[in-house]
Amino acid sequence: MAIFNEIGKKISQGGHIAVSKTKDMADVVKLNSSVSAEERNINDIFAEIGKKYYEMYAAEDKAEEVFQPFIQEIRQAYQRIDEYKAQIQRLKKLKTCPACGAEVSELALVCEVCGMQFGNATQYEQPEPVSGEGKPCPHCGKRIEEGDMFCIHCGEAVPTEPNEKEAEPQKQAACCKKCGEPLIEGNLFCGKCGTRQEE
Repeated sequence: MAIFNEIGKKISQGGHIAVSKTKDMADVVKLNSSVSAEERNINDIFAEIGKKYYEMYAAEDKAEEVFQPFIQEIRQAYQRIDEYKAQIQRLKKLKTCPACGAEVSELALVCEVCGMQFGNATQYEQPEPVSGEGKPCPHCGKRIEEGDMFCIHCGEAVPTEPNEKEAEPQKQAACCKKCGEPLIEGNLFCGKCGTRQEE
Protein backbone atom coordinates (compact mmCIF):
# COMPACT_ATOMS: atom_id res chain seq x y z
CA MET A 1 0.00 0.00 0.00
CA ALA A 2 2.83 2.37 0.80
CA ILE A 3 4.19 1.92 -2.72
CA PHE A 4 0.85 2.88 -4.27
CA ASN A 5 0.61 5.92 -2.01
CA GLU A 6 4.09 7.00 -3.07
CA ILE A 7 3.23 6.54 -6.75
CA GLY A 8 0.02 8.54 -6.24
CA LYS A 9 1.93 11.39 -4.62
CA LYS A 10 4.43 11.50 -7.50
CA ILE A 11 1.64 11.52 -10.10
CA SER A 12 -0.15 14.28 -8.22
CA GLN A 13 3.05 16.33 -7.93
CA GLY A 14 3.74 15.84 -11.66
CA GLY A 15 0.24 17.00 -12.50
CA HIS A 16 0.63 20.14 -10.42
CA ILE A 17 3.98 20.90 -12.08
CA ALA A 18 2.46 20.42 -15.56
CA VAL A 19 -0.49 22.68 -14.74
CA SER A 20 1.87 25.31 -13.33
CA LYS A 21 4.08 25.19 -16.45
CA THR A 22 1.03 25.44 -18.73
CA LYS A 23 -0.20 28.47 -16.79
CA ASP A 24 3.26 30.04 -16.97
CA MET A 25 3.41 29.52 -20.75
CA ALA A 26 -0.04 31.08 -21.16
CA ASP A 27 1.13 34.07 -19.11
CA VAL A 28 4.27 34.36 -21.28
CA VAL A 29 2.16 34.36 -24.45
CA LYS A 30 -0.13 37.07 -23.01
CA LEU A 31 2.83 39.19 -21.93
CA ASN A 32 4.53 38.82 -25.34
CA SER A 33 1.28 39.91 -26.96
CA SER A 34 1.17 42.95 -24.66
CA VAL A 35 4.78 43.81 -25.55
CA SER A 36 3.97 43.61 -29.30
CA ALA A 37 0.90 45.82 -28.82
CA GLU A 38 2.94 48.47 -27.01
CA GLU A 39 5.66 48.36 -29.68
CA ARG A 40 3.04 48.90 -32.39
CA ASN A 41 1.65 51.80 -30.39
CA ILE A 42 5.12 53.34 -30.11
CA ASN A 43 5.71 52.95 -33.86
CA ASP A 44 2.35 54.60 -34.60
CA ILE A 45 3.30 57.53 -32.35
CA PHE A 46 6.71 57.84 -34.04
CA ALA A 47 4.97 57.90 -37.43
CA GLU A 48 2.55 60.58 -36.22
CA ILE A 49 5.45 62.68 -34.87
CA GLY A 50 7.19 62.41 -38.24
CA LYS A 51 4.02 63.38 -40.10
CA LYS A 52 3.48 66.41 -37.86
CA TYR A 53 7.11 67.47 -38.29
CA TYR A 54 6.79 67.20 -42.07
CA GLU A 55 3.58 69.23 -42.10
CA MET A 56 5.10 71.93 -39.86
CA TYR A 57 8.46 72.44 -41.54
CA ALA A 58 8.59 70.86 -45.01
CA ALA A 59 6.46 73.45 -46.83
CA GLU A 60 8.73 76.33 -45.82
CA ASP A 61 11.98 74.34 -46.00
CA LYS A 62 12.65 74.99 -42.32
CA ALA A 63 13.47 71.38 -41.46
CA GLU A 64 16.89 70.62 -40.05
CA GLU A 65 19.48 69.33 -42.49
CA VAL A 66 19.45 65.80 -41.09
CA PHE A 67 15.76 65.47 -42.07
CA GLN A 68 16.08 66.95 -45.58
CA PRO A 69 16.74 63.61 -47.39
CA PHE A 70 13.62 62.07 -45.83
CA ILE A 71 11.51 65.10 -46.71
CA GLN A 72 12.79 64.98 -50.29
CA GLU A 73 11.84 61.30 -50.53
CA ILE A 74 8.34 62.08 -49.28
CA ARG A 75 7.93 64.89 -51.82
CA GLN A 76 9.03 62.62 -54.65
CA ALA A 77 6.62 59.93 -53.45
CA TYR A 78 3.76 62.46 -53.45
CA GLN A 79 4.69 63.49 -57.01
CA ARG A 80 4.69 59.87 -58.16
CA ILE A 81 1.28 59.34 -56.54
CA ASP A 82 -0.10 62.38 -58.39
CA GLU A 83 1.31 61.06 -61.68
CA TYR A 84 -0.19 57.61 -61.10
CA LYS A 85 -3.59 59.13 -60.27
CA ALA A 86 -3.49 61.29 -63.41
CA GLN A 87 -2.68 58.22 -65.51
CA ILE A 88 -5.55 56.33 -63.91
CA GLN A 89 -7.92 59.23 -64.67
CA ARG A 90 -6.81 59.35 -68.31
CA LEU A 91 -7.30 55.60 -68.69
CA LYS A 92 -10.75 55.80 -67.07
CA LYS A 93 -11.56 58.98 -69.07
CA LEU A 94 -12.25 60.98 -65.91
CA LYS A 95 -11.40 64.42 -64.56
CA THR A 96 -11.48 65.93 -61.05
CA CYS A 97 -14.03 68.55 -60.07
CA PRO A 98 -12.04 71.48 -58.62
CA ALA A 99 -14.90 72.42 -56.28
CA CYS A 100 -15.61 69.14 -54.47
CA GLY A 101 -12.83 66.80 -55.66
CA ALA A 102 -15.22 64.22 -57.13
CA GLU A 103 -14.22 62.24 -60.22
CA VAL A 104 -16.54 62.83 -63.18
CA SER A 105 -16.52 61.95 -66.87
CA GLU A 106 -14.02 64.00 -68.86
CA LEU A 107 -16.92 64.95 -71.18
CA ALA A 108 -19.18 66.17 -68.36
CA LEU A 109 -20.34 69.79 -68.47
CA VAL A 110 -21.60 69.70 -64.86
CA CYS A 111 -20.30 67.91 -61.74
CA GLU A 112 -22.78 65.18 -60.73
CA VAL A 113 -21.91 65.65 -57.03
CA CYS A 114 -21.87 69.41 -56.39
CA GLY A 115 -23.39 70.80 -59.61
CA MET A 116 -20.39 72.95 -60.60
CA GLN A 117 -20.39 73.83 -64.29
CA PHE A 118 -17.18 73.28 -66.20
CA GLY A 119 -17.30 76.45 -68.27
CA ASN A 120 -13.65 76.61 -69.31
CA ALA A 121 -10.55 74.48 -69.51
CA THR A 122 -8.82 76.16 -66.57
CA GLN A 123 -11.37 74.81 -64.09
CA TYR A 124 -10.01 71.28 -64.10
CA GLU A 125 -6.93 69.31 -65.03
CA GLN A 126 -5.91 69.78 -68.64
CA PRO A 127 -5.44 66.72 -70.88
CA GLU A 128 -2.03 66.15 -72.37
CA PRO A 129 -1.39 68.32 -75.44
CA VAL A 130 -1.86 66.71 -78.82
CA SER A 131 0.57 66.83 -81.69
CA GLY A 132 -0.19 68.47 -85.02
CA GLU A 133 -1.76 71.80 -86.01
CA GLY A 134 -4.58 73.45 -84.10
CA LYS A 135 -5.14 73.09 -80.35
CA PRO A 136 -6.36 70.36 -77.98
CA CYS A 137 -10.02 70.26 -76.99
CA PRO A 138 -10.21 71.07 -73.25
CA HIS A 139 -12.76 68.25 -72.78
CA CYS A 140 -11.53 65.24 -74.79
CA GLY A 141 -7.97 66.31 -75.69
CA LYS A 142 -8.35 65.64 -79.43
CA ARG A 143 -7.14 68.17 -82.01
CA ILE A 144 -9.48 70.95 -83.09
CA GLU A 145 -8.94 73.97 -85.33
CA GLU A 146 -8.14 77.42 -83.96
CA GLY A 147 -11.38 79.41 -83.74
CA ASP A 148 -13.73 76.42 -83.41
CA MET A 149 -16.44 77.15 -80.84
CA PHE A 150 -17.35 73.46 -80.41
CA CYS A 151 -15.25 70.29 -80.52
CA ILE A 152 -15.82 68.27 -83.70
CA HIS A 153 -15.10 65.04 -81.80
CA CYS A 154 -17.05 65.30 -78.51
CA GLY A 155 -19.43 68.20 -79.27
CA GLU A 156 -18.53 70.20 -76.14
CA ALA A 157 -18.30 74.00 -76.22
CA VAL A 158 -14.76 75.35 -76.51
CA PRO A 159 -13.98 78.53 -74.53
CA THR A 160 -12.74 81.38 -76.69
CA GLU A 161 -9.75 83.51 -75.81
CA PRO A 162 -9.69 87.31 -76.27
CA ASN A 163 -8.49 88.43 -79.71
CA GLU A 164 -8.36 84.83 -80.89
CA LYS A 165 -7.59 84.66 -84.60
CA GLU A 166 -9.91 82.74 -86.85
CA ALA A 167 -8.48 79.55 -88.31
CA GLU A 168 -7.64 79.35 -91.98
CA PRO A 169 -10.57 77.77 -93.86
CA GLN A 170 -10.02 74.30 -95.27
CA LYS A 171 -11.69 72.44 -98.08
CA GLN A 172 -14.92 70.83 -96.87
CA ALA A 173 -17.15 68.22 -98.44
CA ALA A 174 -20.42 69.46 -96.85
CA CYS A 175 -22.01 72.13 -94.65
CA CYS A 176 -23.63 71.93 -91.22
CA LYS A 177 -27.35 71.17 -91.50
CA LYS A 178 -28.15 73.73 -88.77
CA CYS A 179 -25.87 76.75 -89.22
CA GLY A 180 -24.41 76.18 -92.68
CA GLU A 181 -20.80 76.16 -91.47
CA PRO A 182 -18.52 74.23 -93.87
CA LEU A 183 -17.60 70.82 -92.42
CA ILE A 184 -14.38 68.87 -92.64
CA GLU A 185 -15.07 65.41 -94.02
CA GLY A 186 -15.35 62.79 -91.28
CA ASN A 187 -16.22 65.19 -88.43
CA LEU A 188 -19.17 64.08 -86.31
CA PHE A 189 -19.94 67.54 -84.90
CA CYS A 190 -20.05 71.04 -86.34
CA GLY A 191 -17.09 73.11 -85.16
CA LYS A 192 -19.22 76.27 -84.95
CA CYS A 193 -22.58 75.29 -83.39
CA GLY A 194 -21.85 71.79 -82.07
CA THR A 195 -24.71 70.08 -83.91
CA ARG A 196 -24.19 66.37 -84.53
CA GLN A 197 -24.08 65.55 -88.23
CA GLU A 198 -25.57 62.60 -90.06
CA GLU A 199 -23.06 59.74 -90.47
